[in-house]
Amino acid sequence: MTTSSARLLALKSSANLLSSATTSRVICSRHRSSSGSALAFVLFLAIAALVSGSPAAAQSTTGATWAANYVYKAATAFVHTSAERVTPTVFFTGAPADATNGSNFVVTASSNETGADASTPSITAGPSTVCTVGSVSRNGPGSYQATVTTVKATGLCTTKAVWVVNPDYKAVTAVQHTTAQ
Repeated sequence: MTTSSARLLALKSSANLLSSATTSRVICSRHRSSSGSALAFVLFLAIAALVSGSPAAAQSTTGATWAANYVYKAATAFVHTSAERVTPTVFFTGAPADATNGSNFVVTASSNETGADASTPSITAGPSTVCTVGSVSRNGPGSYQATVTTVKATGLCTTKAVWVVNPDYKAVTAVQHTTAQ
């Protein structure tokens, strides 16, 4: 490609990823007949700006400016993209409405979180004078369980499953109540 058939394309990409800004400047050349490839390149940079860091609450504005020459007028194009954490769908089941003192029941916490950043929920029960919870174990993809034991006192046993915030998903809490008798 000769200099006369090439045009310089200046791209500026600003990405605001969780309050940290990244700015880059790329210079590349393109042939006049491949105008679609320049737009595809702008879109690629917009997507890359979002994926390069944490996608949570990311915003990116990417633009391209073409200089005027003897064939084309000057032109500018911008693409604004954004991504936010999603709220996972969670299920927390297994706690009966009533339980006798000294009995056990198994609670199961599951979510649709996937990928390397999927969180393991913490499962708690209390107050400790009414009920306690054993260790949390994996029960299949995205599913965890724990055994809750009611103790000698009577009262309301609250079991809670908490999924912490991660780069892809928002934090979620699910609660169940059992009356110990």
